[in-house]
Amino acid sequence: MLAAPVALALAAALSVGAGGGAGRQTEPARGGTLRVGLLFTDQLAHFTKLPSGYDYFLDPAGYDPPELELFRCCLLRTLLSYNGHPTAQGGAELRPDLAASMPAISQDRLTWTFRLRQGLHYAPPFAHTEIRAQDIVRALERDLSPSPRPVADAIGPTLGALRFYYLGVIAGAQEYADGKADTISGLQTPDDHTLVVHLLRPAGDLGYRLALPAAAPIPPTPRDPGAPFGAAQGHGAGYGRFLVASGPYMVAGSQRLDFSLPASKQKQASGYVWQTTSGLVQAKSLSLVRNPSWDPRSDSLRKAYVDRIDFTFGGTPASVAAAVDKGALDLVFDANPPVDQVRRYLADPSLKKRVILTPGDLLYFIPMNLAVPPFDDVNVRRAVSLAIDKAGLVRLANTKPSAFIGPLYGTVATHVGVDSVEDSLLQNYDPYPTPAHAGDLQAARRELAKSRYDRNHDGICDAPACKKDLLLLTW
Repeated sequence: MLAAPVALALAAALSVGAGGGAGRQTEPARGGTLRVGLLFTDQLAHFTKLPSGYDYFLDPAGYDPPELELFRCCLLRTLLSYNGHPTAQGGAELRPDLAASMPAISQDRLTWTFRLRQGLHYAPPFAHTEIRAQDIVRALERDLSPSPRPVADAIGPTLGALRFYYLGVIAGAQEYADGKADTISGLQTPDDHTLVVHLLRPAGDLGYRLALPAAAPIPPTPRDPGAPFGAAQGHGAGYGRFLVASGPYMVAGSQRLDFSLPASKQKQASGYVWQTTSGLVQAKSLSLVRNPSWDPRSDSLRKAYVDRIDFTFGGTPASVAAAVDKGALDLVFDANPPVDQVRRYLADPSLKKRVILTPGDLLYFIPMNLAVPPFDDVNVRRAVSLAIDKAGLVRLANTKPSAFIGPLYGTVATHVGVDSVEDSLLQNYDPYPTPAHAGDLQAARRELAKSRYDRNHDGICDAPACKKDLLLLTW
């Protein structure tokens, strides 16, 4: 059984009509400030043991799910990226971003060549610095650098958290990560606008790996143009407070960053407000403003409608959803609202359009160990799949909110393959159908009767291996 969850958000009505008529598109209003609630990062900090002064938020070499979209939509550009639309509108398709076109791939699939657009510049204070191929190499080497090592933590995003996407794939990456080489041999820049990537083995998903924020460019620093990590040099896991943007927005106050000073004397961007509690650095608020270096003519993937985005951190799914109700927030970025609130909005024609549905790719499933009896028998596994009330489990997920994201709205996924990455080719594939996905005990018994673990073939597992199996489901 698989449940494919979706995310729901309540947003203020920020759109205006672009004209009447059937089939006419509506264009969101431009300008103004978007007020956004973000609680996942704040809550995660309470469950994560990090060294004193360690700040993982907004660092491209870390990992925090909400940040992936925050980087994509607003702050960072990568060689290839996405258009920000749902899967049905091509949202899972890679498109050129910093690259002028899709990469050229050698016949043996081991060499990928990217040509970068010319004339693209960073946000202030690097407005006069062109984005170059060497800047992407710098970012990847920072992500794979043997120092500082990633923090050993099971759930917390850490520096170098995305390195496994490149190790064992890009030639020389492992040697560099082990400290046996000064550079990654598989990354070559024959000129400022060409990046050649040599692979150890064919990796058809390399474009997706290079669309991650860890591969977003980092400019050289004026203090030491030869510093291996450029503007990030000396900031360890706190580079987010000094992030140099390449997307349509930048952290407010970034133009006053002074990278000519030693890292220890640099003052962070004023738009990133943080506090230290018991040695733990936590983001308190974040303000993004337009990047004057960004040219919409060079970027077909981002519309950048609003002039400013103000994020506030903390709270609970219920409290931030209530803030939308009161008009204190326009959007909740990373939490599902309470079920009763969604129903109320959907029942009100004036509020219905403020419910935003975003399908997700997160799958929950019940595993069966094929090496352990009786699950080593395909007939037993089929019987289990037919017997389970999958729709009931989805309802359970809806009523038992997660501490991080609130209720987990979902649909029954009838197969393991994620529709969004398979162009929905298996969307109607259901090998174990039951009425309303509620389970079919008779069909399950007919299947079980074929198993060697049902010795009298009456549809009941009566072998000794079945007597010790107890399935306890909690949410």
